[in-house]
Amino acid sequence: MIYLNNKKVNFGQFPNNEINLPLSNLKIKKHNIVKFIYEDDGDIFKLSLIKSCLDDLSVRSLLEICYMPYSRMDRANGIYAVSLKCMTKLINDMKFGSVQVREPHSMATIYGINNMFVDWWCESRLLSVAELFNADTLFFPDKGAQDRYKVDSLPSAIGFKKRNFQSGDIEEYNIDGNVGQNVLIVDDLCSRGGTFIKASILLKEKGAKHIALLVAHCENNVFTGSIFDHIDMLYTSKELLNRDHSKIIKLN
Repeated sequence: MIYLNNKKVNFGQFPNNEINLPLSNLKIKKHNIVKFIYEDDGDIFKLSLIKSCLDDLSVRSLLEICYMPYSRMDRANGIYAVSLKCMTKLINDMKFGSVQVREPHSMATIYGINNMFVDWWCESRLLSVAELFNADTLFFPDKGAQDRYKVDSLPSAIGFKKRNFQSGDIEEYNIDGNVGQNVLIVDDLCSRGGTFIKASILLKEKGAKHIALLVAHCENNVFTGSIFDHIDMLYTSKELLNRDHSKIIKLN
């Protein structure tokens, strides 16, 4: 899904299934903001088509990426190709004036994209969500989350996991630190929520009574898992989810 200057861009399709871009509804300015919400790989071509159109008119453009596609395939593991490297090259080749990425999954995105600045979405909302939930403990699912989100004003605990890259399964998970009664888990991304489910079970064994989750990106796959059986509330951004749930609060 792509927005140009806060208006959704509607694409068409030729009889041979090729994508077309009707120009009549585009509101193009001297300085344009293109908002990119990845849904499938077709959106990457649509983004390139929009940028080509803006280039033909010799106007400036800023790209806002709500979630960087292929963020999790950011390093060699001997099983899969490093998809993020390909994705960052595609973005760079479009040559936007600047690129804003919301809550990048790893430094590989930051180092990989030219003229980039970061929207640290979780960090800017962490303390207000902790107060809203009355959290007495922050929980970081791994060392990366701890390095990114740790604050001095709240006690914290951390998880350590061993994942099978081929199956995607978490083979081992342990928790270190003191756990209070109201625990706020903080991370950048939630898919089906397997890590958070395992963490919630262990946190409750250690004394947690209420658990909430704060993530910048929540995929629609969350509805196919059982995470809502294990947490009291999920706080996330509003762009990626196409459904509502009584335990989800979408934040701006």
